[in-house]
Amino acid sequence: MRFLEAINRILVGMLLSLVLLQAGLLFFMKNMEDQAQYRLVQNTSQVDVMCGENSFSENPYWSLNEQATSQSSCEGSDCLFSHISWSRAEQTKDLQVIAVQSAPPFRWGQMNEGGVVRVRVKATEKPQVLALVSRQRLEWSFQVDKGAKIEKVIVATPQVVWLQGLPPKTEIEYLPKEKMCSYPYAWEEAFNPDNEFRVLSLVLKKITGLDVTTFQGALIGKEFRLPMFDKVRGLASLEGSGAEHQRQDTIVAIPSLPTLTWARQEAHVVPQKMIFNSQEIIFPAKTQHVQAVGDQLFILKSYLLWRWDQDKKDFVRMHLPQSLPHAQYMKAVTVSASHKVLFVYNDERGGEMYRFDIANNQWSLLHAGYAFNVEALYFDEQAQSLRAVSSRGPHLTQFLKMDAKAKVQEVLPLKTKISFDKKHWKWQLEKQQDLYLMRLHQAVRPEGQIVALEF
Repeated sequence: MRFLEAINRILVGMLLSLVLLQAGLLFFMKNMEDQAQYRLVQNTSQVDVMCGENSFSENPYWSLNEQATSQSSCEGSDCLFSHISWSRAEQTKDLQVIAVQSAPPFRWGQMNEGGVVRVRVKATEKPQVLALVSRQRLEWSFQVDKGAKIEKVIVATPQVVWLQGLPPKTEIEYLPKEKMCSYPYAWEEAFNPDNEFRVLSLVLKKITGLDVTTFQGALIGKEFRLPMFDKVRGLASLEGSGAEHQRQDTIVAIPSLPTLTWARQEAHVVPQKMIFNSQEIIFPAKTQHVQAVGDQLFILKSYLLWRWDQDKKDFVRMHLPQSLPHAQYMKAVTVSASHKVLFVYNDERGGEMYRFDIANNQWSLLHAGYAFNVEALYFDEQAQSLRAVSSRGPHLTQFLKMDAKAKVQEVLPLKTKISFDKKHWKWQLEKQQDLYLMRLHQAVRPEGQIVALEF
């Protein structure tokens, strides 16, 4: 009996402890929310505009991408990432804007709303003024590198937000909803029918006296970096190392033969012309890849391999010999100039890699049965081996190191997934010095955009 009484007392004590712990957590959370709400409501911003005023609507209509040094647009309604930047050499400070509608959701008890948006602030020469824009309650979590100069943080939101990780004496100014009517998470016209991005830019200039240097936005924000471009290489989300690399923007010229610049007329891609081997060649709009070795020219079109016939002045389809599996879905091709061979990936029967000896017109099957969806190939002449990028869904997710016989040696996950459109557009893997890059010809940028791979 005494044993049961002791057990009962222990259980009662544990229950009381849990109740007190839960009450303490609720009090702590309520206190945090009250403090954030107080900052939001009691703010004394000096902006001389109010919601609904004529001056707030900004009648002048100025071009968003005029003199922009780099930009990328939202793709579809999900808007994974959008950015635009300008060169502001005349400004002594940079104004960096990050905008999201919400953060990746998490659950805590019955709370579904909320999440964390992570921001890394790197060392810069100029002081940085940060503007954080959001529509829903969330937490901005900062990782501030040594040498980072955060002069001020401006928060524009109609909801309660929390800021964690900023230096203790950082000036924070909240812009309540009474003075801010719109919270754009993208800069493009399609997502700003009421001049929302221009209004935001106007208000921020009234607060800071600065024009926006860079804008980064997403419907659901996860991780951002400030400044967006690396100081040395100038490529997004890439660590700089080595003074031999010169600053570049996200769009860089990669030497290749030949290089096609795609263009659009309304909803259609325009066929491209190029002089090759003293002949004018028209590349069909459905051309996916172009490879050249000496006076030989090959393309992937409609997921089939074609060869330029100088006599017929046209592309002629290349067929595999009957001894090899029938290939109807060739997705990627690359060339080894030193060996004068093509490597062709066919996405059937679990994936197959073929080798075509150009001089001897001989085909061979190198490997079959991959555990990956290979989307792009590159033959590294220095390493004398193949490189590839694989996908999961509409995202490039892994970098594959293969040997010269197309056997996978190492799988490296990409630190940042890259969105791409599988249906209508083109992409290819390239190399620049010690960097691997993807050239994406997307619906929003048919002329091509370079994205550095970080793994």
